Amino acid sequence: MTAMSTRTHRAVWADARFLIGLVLVAASIAGVWWVVSAARATTPVAVADTTLLPGAPIDDDDVRWVDVALGEASGTYLTMLPDNATMTRPLAAGELIPAGAVIERERSEVTTVVITSPIDVASTLTIGSSVELWMSPVKDREYDNAEVLIESATVAAIRESSGLASGGTVTLELVVNRNHVAGVLDAQASKAALWVVPLGGVR
Repeated sequence: MTAMSTRTHRAVWADARFLIGLVLVAASIAGVWWVVSAARATTPVAVADTTLLPGAPIDDDDVRWVDVALGEASGTYLTMLPDNATMTRPLAAGELIPAGAVIERERSEVTTVVITSPIDVASTLTIGSSVELWMSPVKDREYDNAEVLIESATVAAIRESSGLASGGTVTLELVVNRNHVAGVLDAQASKAALWVVPLGGVR
């Protein structure tokens, strides 16, 4: 009886270890499956289909949707285009749109101003380029030392003037913070020379 009891105890213990082993293997397989499934899970994310500018309204014509495995970055990028949306910063075509770069249009703090540069602009300037706006005020009928008027603006449009009367000037539409508008208007009213200096393109 003792030998049989010992064998029975060993058999039960072996069965228990076998069952525990099966549970561990199943848990391991389930864990691997979960990790692989999570890695393969994708979410439609908005991508700029063209250069997007601060203050510009955006709709379905301005974006396209791509499936992206966000993982821990979930919530970082735009997964739904809200109504009445506008950009807070420039984005180049092909960039994923961060969720924080889109706000309601009524909350936008930027607008556009138009300036005329008396000299040619850099060939690297394109729509979406980030620039500094410099000015030389008029003093004693001459231009005084140049100074920075706006540290960061975005080029929204570039138009070269043509004809003999234009003198080769360039007109630029700039996206600026609203609190800079008065300074630009004052500079233009005082006949100060205005021009832009690239900050390295879209950023």
